[in-house]
Amino acid sequence: MSKLPAVGTTIFSVMSKLAIEHNALNLSQGFPNFPIDPTLKKIYQETIDLDVHQYAPMPGNQKLLSQIGQLIQRQYQRIVNFASEILITAGATQGIFSVIQALVELGDEVAVLDPCYDCYDPAIVLSGGKPIHISLTDDYLPDWQKINDSISEKTKMLIINNPHNPSGRIWQESDFQ
Repeated sequence: MSKLPAVGTTIFSVMSKLAIEHNALNLSQGFPNFPIDPTLKKIYQETIDLDVHQYAPMPGNQKLLSQIGQLIQRQYQRIVNFASEILITAGATQGIFSVIQALVELGDEVAVLDPCYDCYDPAIVLSGGKPIHISLTDDYLPDWQKINDSISEKTKMLIINNPHNPSGRIWQESDFQ
């Protein structure tokens, strides 16, 4: 028996099926239609030829973590401790799942702003938490009064997405303040 009996077919599967049936452009998820950068292919092939296939430490390869830390400092003028503040994951969905599993406990509530990515609820439920859905405004901006009214002593996390998916809306700096 499934631990998530209420989880049905995702919207991504539905939209992909419809795109195929109607010979339409599929915008439901990322389907790159361009070649891989030749430089990336070269680096990848060189790495394969080195025959390096040892598991990396759990947070990620130290050289990669360090380079990401340097990139964050250059791009955002923010210094991060790459050994304790960066985690390499196999993609955004796994990263989101891992964070929710690590932080949400039985009985915790997680505020989720709708519309949202459909991977949030299953991760919250599997951790023993309860998703609390709060609608964004018609302009896909946060309604802070509605959000504040939905927060309780049980609220462990507020999940935000910026730029917002699926609308592409970018919040103002004041929204983060």
